[in-house]
This record gives sequence, structure tokens and C-alpha cells, in this order.
Amino acid sequence: MKPKIIFILCGWTILTSSIILQSLYTSPTLSWFHWLLLLLASIFSGILLTDLKTVVLGYFVVIALSLFFIIFCLSILPVITGKVLFAAALDTLLGSAIVMVIRSTFPGVWIMCLLGGILGGGVGERLRVTASV
Repeated sequence: MKPKIIFILCGWTILTSSIILQSLYTSPTLSWFHWLLLLLASIFSGILLTDLKTVVLGYFVVIALSLFFIIFCLSILPVITGKVLFAAALDTLLGSAIVMVIRSTFPGVWIMCLLGGILGGGVGERLRVTASV
């Protein structure tokens, strides 16, 4: 993979993870504003990637990394920082984090991110926004 593609996928992962985490820290569901931000991030990432094959393959990398980061931040990070006193609570935190993330994001958010990436990739191919490096 080219460094440009890796950089764009890392940015897409960080944007997706941070938007979902910000929403989940304040409420158990995503608001329309968070959905809009996720859609815009996916469209812009698709525009930058331009190749539909790269967008679809990169999407699966983004989803896997985003889920890992979100679950890590919701479950393991409180134990590491000392917010939760007992490390034995890690199992409970991990289970509840997985359930909360799946309930709030699956399948709508991930389908919308895929469609936004494909839409952005189509726009990028049509307009030839970025030159191949």
C-alpha cells in the first residue's frame, strides 16, 4: 500500500472513532449531528482515496480499527487511568462496552459509512480530485 492510502485510512479511522466516542461519552445513542459528521468524514475520505476498490477494502480496515479503538477507550482505558479501582471489573467493562458499541452503531452507522465512502470514491473518480502519486 502507498503511504498516502495508509495516511488517509488512519485519518478516517481516527475521525470515525472520535466522533462515535464523543457521542457515546455523552449519551447512549448517536444524534443526527454525529451521523452527519460520520457521513461527511466518509465522503471526504472516499474523495481522497478515489479508487472504489481501495475505498471498499480500506473500509473494512477502518471498521476493524475503529471498533478496536472505541472498545479500548470505553473499557480498558478507565482501568489503566485508575478511574475503576479493581482490575477484576475489566471483564464487566469489556462486556458492557462491546454491547453498548454494537447497540448504538450496528448496522446503520457502518452501512452509512460504507455508502458515504463509495459515494465519495465515485465523486473522486468522476472529478479526478487528486492526482495519482
